[in-house]
Amino acid sequence: MGGRPALETRLSITAIAKSRVDRAERREMRDFARDWDSAIAKAVFKCAQCGEVAAHVALIIDEPRSGLIAESDFLGEWTQVVLESGLRPLAQALNRADAPALYAVEALWAPFYCSECRACYCHEHWRMHVIFDEDWPDWYDCTEGTCPMGHRRLVDD
Repeated sequence: MGGRPALETRLSITAIAKSRVDRAERREMRDFARDWDSAIAKAVFKCAQCGEVAAHVALIIDEPRSGLIAESDFLGEWTQVVLESGLRPLAQALNRADAPALYAVEALWAPFYCSECRACYCHEHWRMHVIFDEDWPDWYDCTEGTCPMGHRRLVDD
């Protein structure tokens, strides 16, 4: 991940994540509350440190053979297409509010979860390291997070 030092921040990750989505996705985000109510599977994950919400994650059927995973709280609000092959394992993980299972389906769908601690933490308890491209210093590359116990992992790419 390059020779540039990571920038640590708690605030800019939401701005970066939001700036990367197009207008259609922003429209979907504004409808998160409506989507939450119509989701076929959803879960609320709580922080092991303070008990506050770490994330809301929902599966919304978008088309007959695909869906959208929608998440709010940890990295702002975002959606991503889920192909048919991922619908069942995602729904099962969410119906059980099973963060390790969600992480196993796709680690980036559970950015609030530390697999070493086997615990969820809210954004306030992660230390974020925003990394920019070495060759294009203004270009966002990814974000790594360090949990309260010092375990580091990729949380956004």
